[in-house]
Amino acid sequence: LKHSTELCNKVTGKGGFVKQELYCQLIRPLFGGIAIALSGHCGVINSLWSNTNSILTLDRFHMGGPNSLRGFQTNSLGPRDKDDCLGGKYISESGIQLSFPFSEATNKVVRGHLFFNAGILSDRLLPITSMKDHMHSSVGCGLGANLGGIRLELNACYPLPSQSQTNLNTASNGPSVQVGIGMDFL
Repeated sequence: LKHSTELCNKVTGKGGFVKQELYCQLIRPLFGGIAIALSGHCGVINSLWSNTNSILTLDRFHMGGPNSLRGFQTNSLGPRDKDDCLGGKYISESGIQLSFPFSEATNKVVRGHLFFNAGILSDRLLPITSMKDHMHSSVGCGLGANLGGIRLELNACYPLPSQSQTNLNTASNGPSVQVGIGMDFL
C-alpha cells in the first residue's frame, strides 16, 4: 500500500495543484508456485486556482502502456483534443494477474503470467452507471523477469473493445507485443 501527495503552488496562478494517489497490491500464493496478484491505482488532481484548465497536461494523469494499462500505446487513453492526449483529473486502474513458474530453478527470476487490466481516465467524476462506457481493458500473457530490483516484462496483449474506443485510433491499439521495464506494474 502506498499513498502520495504532491503539492505545486506556482506563483503565476498557472499550474498550481494538489495531486493525491493511492496504490495497492495484494499477492497470494495458491499452490505449486502459482500466485495471484490483485492491484489498483486511483488518483485525483485539483487546481489550487478556480480555473481547472490551469493544470498543465504534463501534471495530469495519463494511462496506457506497459507501465500502466497494458496493450495500449503509452499515454494514449483519456481526454483528447483531436489527436493529442490531454491527460485526466481522475484515474482508476485495476488488474488481476496469475503468475506461474516454468521450473523450480527459474522460479524466483523468470515467471509466466496471464493478466486482465481495466481502467478509467476522465476529467470529471463519472456516475457508476456510465463507467462501463468509459472503461478501457486488456487481456494478455507474458514473461516477467526480476533482475535485482528491476522488473522486465514481455507481453502479448489484446485490448478489449469499449464504447470510448471510438475516439481512439483503433489500428494503433490492436493486438500488440510490449516490452516494459520498471518498478510498478498492474
